[in-house]
Amino acid sequence: MDEDNQVNQGSLDKQKLEQLENELGNIENKATQEIQSQPNQPVQQPNAPQPITPALSADTKPQGLGKSKGILWIGIALLMLAIVGIGAYYLGSH
Repeated sequence: MDEDNQVNQGSLDKQKLEQLENELGNIENKATQEIQSQPNQPVQQPNAPQPITPALSADTKPQGLGKSKGILWIGIALLMLAIVGIGAYYLGSH
């Protein structure tokens, strides 16, 4: 028998088609049985997500406070330099 023959090819296609149909039927039967074997459970609505709020510890500082402290220290240093400069000028001129 020549498998490339049109007659043989047609019969092979029919056999393959029948096999695929049988497999599809088996799959459908298994799926139906699995669905029927599972108990019906009520559908629950998902809980609404709660917003996540970061917990602040006792030693956590607001961001602006650190910047203002830095500016304060710079101001104090400039004031000290001005006082030293005025004192040096005063002692040098007298």
